[in-house]
Formats: sequence, structure tokens, C-alpha cells
Amino acid sequence: MSQIYDNLYLGNITTSRDQAFFKKNNIKNVLVAGKNLKRSFINQCKYHQLQISDNPTTIILKYWPESVQFLSTVVGNTLVHCQGGKSRSASTVMAYVVFKENITAQESITKVRKLHKFAYPNPGFLKQLEYWEDIVKEYKKINSSKASEDFKLLDELTSAKLNEVTQLIINPSQQELTEANQKLNFFEDFEQDQKTDKIFQKSNNKKQKKENQALKDKIQTQFENEYEQEDNEQEESDDIFEDEQDQYQLTSNEDYLNSIKKIENLSLQSRNLEDQNEPKEEQKSQYTKNQNE
Repeated sequence: MSQIYDNLYLGNITTSRDQAFFKKNNIKNVLVAGKNLKRSFINQCKYHQLQISDNPTTIILKYWPESVQFLSTVVGNTLVHCQGGKSRSASTVMAYVVFKENITAQESITKVRKLHKFAYPNPGFLKQLEYWEDIVKEYKKINSSKASEDFKLLDELTSAKLNEVTQLIINPSQQELTEANQKLNFFEDFEQDQKTDKIFQKSNNKKQKKENQALKDKIQTQFENEYEQEDNEQEESDDIFEDEQDQYQLTSNEDYLNSIKKIENLSLQSRNLEDQNEPKEEQKSQYTKNQNE
């Protein structure tokens, strides 16, 4: 989980189930960027769910106007999450940052990744952020004289771009995919800084295309391994938490039983003391009777 603004948090499915996190940070709203993800606190939060899958060919762009409207108009602190907090929710937050600060897609990517190290949107979503940047620029220009946001206009401008974006995303070229990957600075971990320009320049050279594909496969494998490791760590963390909760419950039950035993012992001691005092009371009563006679 990461804090992007004072009232905006970005996290994963585990964060969305954490009652302690919701209470501590006074979460009132939740934007769920994914289909079939459970809404855990529907009685205490306002939810808005986007039925999208994490696939480079998914046209997530069409959901960003309603996402921006939700994040811009709700009152109170808000959590945005998907399954892993890496692609769908991260790109949606990046889209919101582009709109809120009127900055470029690349500036938004850099900002969000600096605050949330797990933000790795898929190449298709990254490419759509570039189109979103253009849409927001046009919207800001048209709406600059108005006192309030016109989200209907934003949706119309986005809809006008969907055909163009759909054609690009459904069948993206290798060059477009690798350029999108480059925007996330994937090469820091592979010490490829000096080779980046050569590998990603436009060329029909077969050897270079082969190197390009090999590097992309290496990147994909690396991040799949990282995701798997993170998921395993999260599962271990969840197991530890559940064990702690079970132990706490067990301890609480033991404390309760011990308290009951203490009460029973005190009660027994009290009854024994009363039994011991009964003969003395009888003797005292008999003595008093004799004295009166």
C-alpha cells in the first residue's frame, strides 16, 4: 500500500481486506480496478468497480473518465486497488494524476512509481496513457474558461479516440511494445543503459529484432519471478497474521477459562468459610439463649 495524495491510497487485494488499515486511514471510498474482486466493506464505504482484466489488449482508456470523476468528486479518503496493485489500479491512478496535475504521461508514471514501487502497468496500458495525455490536454484547453469540471465532455473526447486506440492496442507492433516497456525504465536491473538506444532504435535488421525479443522475454521472465516472489511473501504474511489471530483467540479463551476457574475457587473458598463459621454462630446463639434464661 502507498499514499499518493493526502486523501488517495494505492494498494492490492490484501489492503482492500484490511480492516485495521481502513480504520487507521479513515477510508470512505474504494475504486476497484478489476472484475470479480470482492468488496469487503460495502456497509461502511462507497464503492465504484471497473469490470476490466489485466491484458495489454484491454481498452482501459474508456474507463478513465468515470474513474477520474469518482476520484475527483467523492468526499473522504479513497483506496484504489486491483489484485496485485501493479497494473490496472496503478495505471488508473497514473491517469488520475495526469488529469489532476495536468502533466505528461511520463511524468505521471515517474511520480507514481516513485511512491509505489510495485507499479508496473502492462505495455498496452502504458500506450493508452499517451493517448490519455492528449485527451486531457484537449479537455483542459476547451474547459479552461469553466468554473467546474465537465466530465461529460471528458467522456466524449475519450470516446472519439477509442477506435484509433482499439486498432493500435489489439495489434501492437513489437517496436511499440518495447517503447512502452522502456518508459518504465526496466533496464536499471539489467545494466543495459549503454545498449538501450541501439536495441530500441527503429530497424528492420533481423538480428536486432531477435535481440529485442530476447530482451523483452528476459524482462517478462524477471518480472513474473518478482511477482511470484511478492505473492508468496504476501501469502506467508497472511498466514502469519492468521496464525497470530488464532493464537490471540486461543490465549483469550485460556484467559477466560482461567478467570472462570478463579471465580469458582473464590466461590468455593467463600462457601468453606461460611461452613466453618456456622458452628461458631450456633454456639454463640446457644450461649446468648442460656444467658437470657
